[in-house]
Amino acid sequence: MLEELKRLRRQLHTIPEESLKEVKTSAFIYDTLKSYGIEAQKVLNTGVIVFFDAGSESTALVDDR
Repeated sequence: MLEELKRLRRQLHTIPEESLKEVKTSAFIYDTLKSYGIEAQKVLNTGVIVFFDAGSESTALVDDR
């Protein structure tokens, strides 16, 4: 799994985009999550949201720049 994460990170760094205009990066992340069977939602222009069931505890990760 570690090697797969390294590969994905390297791939992400081959997509040059300006801050807040990461359309291709967002699509890459969305498609990668879906390929792993992870339910993801596209929001706004470049956002991707994923909900994980954490049992009785909740955690939210937000990047609102």
